[in-house]
Amino acid sequence: MTCMESQIHPQQGRTHGTTKFRGMISSLNHGGCRPSSGVGQTHSVSVAPTLAARAAPHTPEGLMYRPAHEIQLWRTVTVRTNCTSPNRCRFNLSPFRFEAFGIEPPAHSRLTWLHHPPVNGDLTMPNPQHAILTNLTKYQWYTHLSRTDGADLGVIKKALKALRTAGSDVGVTVPVNVCILFGPTLLADLTSDIPNDFQPYPGYESSDGKVAKATQEELLIWIHSDNKDLCWEAQYKFRTAVEGHMTVARETPAFIYRNSLDLTGFIDGTGNPEPEDQHDRGIVPDGQPGAGGSFCIAQRWVHDLKYFNGLSLDDQEKLFGRTKADSTRLDVQPPTSHVAHVELREGTTADATKAKRGEMVRRSTPYAFHDGTVGLYFMGFCREQAPMRERMEAIYGQNGQVRDALTDYSTPASGSYYFAPSAEALEAALA
Repeated sequence: MTCMESQIHPQQGRTHGTTKFRGMISSLNHGGCRPSSGVGQTHSVSVAPTLAARAAPHTPEGLMYRPAHEIQLWRTVTVRTNCTSPNRCRFNLSPFRFEAFGIEPPAHSRLTWLHHPPVNGDLTMPNPQHAILTNLTKYQWYTHLSRTDGADLGVIKKALKALRTAGSDVGVTVPVNVCILFGPTLLADLTSDIPNDFQPYPGYESSDGKVAKATQEELLIWIHSDNKDLCWEAQYKFRTAVEGHMTVARETPAFIYRNSLDLTGFIDGTGNPEPEDQHDRGIVPDGQPGAGGSFCIAQRWVHDLKYFNGLSLDDQEKLFGRTKADSTRLDVQPPTSHVAHVELREGTTADATKAKRGEMVRRSTPYAFHDGTVGLYFMGFCREQAPMRERMEAIYGQNGQVRDALTDYSTPASGSYYFAPSAEALEAALA
């Protein structure tokens, strides 16, 4: 029996848990079991004794984490935990580079509950793709593609399978996190496990002519790593492999700016759910179509920083609904503030006396192009799509609210809705 610890690491709105299991398990997504000590919580994991014995000598700290191929271990993995709700505790386990230990590649395993098995008796749990809930790393690369006429789906599937192993080359010592997201048409051609109410991005327009145009594509490859070159390499290999079968519609390299700031100087991601709640808010629950997956909104917002920087500090803070220095929420929200449009509540939007609803897990980062175009690449993940549509309708004043003042200085140059299937559903779709 071997134990591993997970610990929540605060990181300005981009938080999640990470762990190591004797160099063999690269990531544990801690989703719903609040640590009893307030810092960390220990879980017991048993693996085949031969694997544990062979892994134990190989534990130098310099060995890297592996990218997420989700639940892949030697044999059955049993998790013992004091979590009282199996529907809220999730563990996303990823293998280390087994070849480094001279061990044959791992067989797929089943993650089982020892104390609180699911009521439906199914001991397997769909897990989100690792890149969504893990710590967001320094550099990101977003590549949108759609199929050409006569595209061979088999070629695309083969390239996607290879993409999932990005960073596994000998000599690569930095994790490469890959998330594969599908638009409605390509998802329907790959799997019958279609989530409820999955709609294409329609575009949005206010009564006074502000527009968020629709640029729905069939595939989004989202890659993030602490090494920018590895992000570029992964997407380049994929787009080269699907040449003639998919066309790149657009791509955006992005980065984390200072301590998770937007280029306006305001802290980004303050409204994110707490780390222990992010699985519950961002991932489709068990028992529903698409379980373990996540709905996504992807937009490239273009900022007019000259206009924004010309505003007084008071007007800037009223625009966002937060203070600039520490992102404190304003007690009184102007009806045009961004918070007043996107902070969904059980009662009136942004009514702090009411419980939140329809929360999203944000993974947004700034970008800057060589021609001077700058802005924010917005990525939001949610267990359902309707709250995303509701926010966009509110921002553009389509639901009776006044238009969001954010649109006075920033405009979406692109907008798409995607779905990121669970690791298991993705693997089955690409088989």
